[in-house]
Amino acid sequence: MTTTFIKTVYKLVVLAVLSMLGFLFAPEAHAHEVEPTIGDLTVADGQAELTLRINLEAFIAGIDLDSISDTNDAENAAGYDALRAMSGEDIRQRTPALLDMWNDLPLLSVDGVPVQLESQSMRVPEDVDIELSRVSEWVLRGEVADAAQHVTLSWPEGAGAMVLRQQGVDAPFTGYLAGGETSPEISVAGGCDVCLRGACQLYPCWV
Repeated sequence: MTTTFIKTVYKLVVLAVLSMLGFLFAPEAHAHEVEPTIGDLTVADGQAELTLRINLEAFIAGIDLDSISDTNDAENAAGYDALRAMSGEDIRQRTPALLDMWNDLPLLSVDGVPVQLESQSMRVPEDVDIELSRVSEWVLRGEVADAAQHVTLSWPEGAGAMVLRQQGVDAPFTGYLAGGETSPEISVAGGCDVCLRGACQLYPCWV
């Protein structure tokens, strides 16, 4: 019980600090520092949309982001450094395999049904300082039932931390996922079932 409480407080402190910063993945971030992926999730009008602010090179290189805080410590650090020097188009060409793995997981499920996500758009910054991490924006979309009630996101093992933020609703869910964790059931109408049942009175939106 004490361990769960400590983990909960830690997650909430992380979220509070990130919110106070006003932005995530600051341009000044060091090239080798592991930063969380930011996921903005919207489910509406028969579609699920997940917008990721993500260090694609680290994922493509296969770095285990759960076990390190600095990519210099990874076994395949050289491969990561080589990817950071590539063009945005070269990186885009390497992402379909990553998306296939996520869909096999599956990354996103609505009412227990896996959502087949497709790449809608991707922005990979060009001409970035090689000494800085490159944060790309990747928009994924998939069709869902119009009457969808709940959505869950399963973040893969080795993917490091994710800050998941629900968009487009009142009382949106915000949560912190470590690699290998699955979110609680998030109500498409806003919030999560834990909060709606009144089981999380002290720390709303995450337990």
